[in-house]
Amino acid sequence: MVGLIFGFSSLFRAITTPTPISPLFYNPIISIIPRILIGLTTYYSYKMLKKLDIKSLKKLSFISWSIIVIFLIFMILRNINNSLSKFNLILLALLLLISIGMLIYTFKGIKENASIVIASFIGSMTNSILVMGGIYLIYAQKYALAMNLDTNSVASAILTVIIAQSLPEAIVSCIITSSVVSSLKMAKR
Repeated sequence: MVGLIFGFSSLFRAITTPTPISPLFYNPIISIIPRILIGLTTYYSYKMLKKLDIKSLKKLSFISWSIIVIFLIFMILRNINNSLSKFNLILLALLLLISIGMLIYTFKGIKENASIVIASFIGSMTNSILVMGGIYLIYAQKYALAMNLDTNSVASAILTVIIAQSLPEAIVSCIITSSVVSSLKMAKR
């Protein structure tokens, strides 16, 4: 229900406060369905991960954060002298530090909240990847026109949005969700 409300509010915002890319969000495949799937992917990934033992969860989480760290290092090295602004490079470096922190936390401190942390990350990234991926698959040319981009650079621009906005959102989601669930568990005891 929350995802559906989030989707309809996204559609309503696109209609009432238009931006250059608002027409892309008139399509429910972009504005509503990814938001509904946040809860579903989070729930089912949590249910699946809950069946794994802590050691397996640590391995899975360690591999996932390692991939993110390697990807961020690659992006920083690739773009250090290229088109990314200093702000974006600083943002990538900050994300890298947070991801390294999460990698260390996974290695040393992850316990019963591992399935919650991973599921919240998956849920957050579901929304981002489906929205931006849908824009790329359905509206790449319209997105390029709206953002004043060359059509050949749409994939790069969308990847930049996913890195700059979605990855931090997913990391914050992991931190907030694990804190809230830990607090609820303590209050329940």
